[in-house]
Amino acid sequence: MVRLSAAVRPAVLTEKDRHVVSRFSFGLGERLVADVRRSDADRWFAEQLEPQRVDDPHAPSATWWPALTHSPSLAWERVSAGRAAVRDYGDALVAHSLSTKVASRRQVREVMHDFWSNLLYVPAGEDRSFPWRYRYETVLRAASLTSYRELLRAAVVHPAMTCWLTNDKNVKGGINENLGRELLELFTLGRTAGYDEADVRSAARLLTGYRVRVFQDFSAFYDPAQHWTGRVKVLDFTHANSDRDGRAAVAALLD
Repeated sequence: MVRLSAAVRPAVLTEKDRHVVSRFSFGLGERLVADVRRSDADRWFAEQLEPQRVDDPHAPSATWWPALTHSPSLAWERVSAGRAAVRDYGDALVAHSLSTKVASRRQVREVMHDFWSNLLYVPAGEDRSFPWRYRYETVLRAASLTSYRELLRAAVVHPAMTCWLTNDKNVKGGINENLGRELLELFTLGRTAGYDEADVRSAARLLTGYRVRVFQDFSAFYDPAQHWTGRVKVLDFTHANSDRDGRAAVAALLD
């Protein structure tokens, strides 16, 4: 337990409350113990499921790490000019994330954010995705206690994921299967679901159109001219995919 003051006698939780809080937090501290002792672990947990209602005065601000406030274009401008390194942005992200997990009163959200960040993985400080990585972090954190449908919709088409899994290279005239394959194998069905290469290719075709100008200005946009159109089939899911704007078809697949 982290002591706030050597002059303060620490409060003690019951065995049950300590077990719950240990499972759903990043470590006991006097603030957390005080929060739980105001009622019990069950009520504390219920309150945690609505994090926007939990006052969080000690959560660190992104402004403490100025790199996190940079726009994607500014981040790339600084790195390409040699005024910063990709690692600087990764280190700032890690410092902010770790500090938030230690200091935030919204502990259940932080635990779930950590879980989803490991599943819907984009590295910190990776050279194709670093300008968008902090924004990806905030999206996952905001959705971490919603539904997997909402998380998946936000993560799969996010510019950070587009960059990391090279979906920026996935265009109607040259299908790149990287994101489509990971969507099926890692993020949803799993390898034992029985999908085949044709299913992977259909998923990748649906994901065409999402663009990021990687190693230019890192601007992100949707380009209907690069979306592959035509009927697709992924296991039992089928879609006409006839609209040049394929975002609704992608949402249907993710659902």
